[in-house]
Amino acid sequence: MKRRRFLQAAPVAAAFVPQQQPASAQPPAQQQQQRPQGGQPPQSQQVIQPPPGVANAPIVHLDTVMPEEAGTAVGPKFFTATQFATLKKLCAILMPAGANGAPGAVDAQVPEFLDFLLSQSPADRQQMYRAGLDGLKGLDDSNAAKMLAPLKQTWTYDPPKDPVAKFLRQAKLDVRQATLNSREWAKSPASGGGGRRAATGAGLYWNTLD
Repeated sequence: MKRRRFLQAAPVAAAFVPQQQPASAQPPAQQQQQRPQGGQPPQSQQVIQPPPGVANAPIVHLDTVMPEEAGTAVGPKFFTATQFATLKKLCAILMPAGANGAPGAVDAQVPEFLDFLLSQSPADRQQMYRAGLDGLKGLDDSNAAKMLAPLKQTWTYDPPKDPVAKFLRQAKLDVRQATLNSREWAKSPASGGGGRRAATGAGLYWNTLD
């Protein structure tokens, strides 16, 4: 009789016993992290999942190393190579480096500046520079006195009608102003400003063509 009552109560008691889930069925968040040997806590690793729809997208590797030629001159943006060479020679003749440490127009990167300036200038100014530089093609030290002779003419309010003479008058002012307002000039002893642009015209110079 007692055995019969025991067998009847067994299924009921089993229903109140919680069933233990296997270790593999537990959620990952509830699994205890195993502490490695040595008492050091485990290092966390973050896995970044790709956005939906781009799982098979190619990985683009960006090269963060600057090439050796970075920062070097890449050529004129506005002038042709021949025009830029003529402009560079003209800058060297009009405003060379001074004996007092003053940088010349080429040292002050005036040709590069004018190339940028003319690319943003009105069309009539661009045409004046192009026509003038084309007319001075082949300029060098041997023919500079002859080709730059219009600069010795008496100044008048009306601009010259000759395109080369008109260009030379404007280029003379532009080269001088760009040089005196350059960073290289401000840092030179000739500026007298300790790295700052001087407010007066003291110490300025202009090289003659003689």
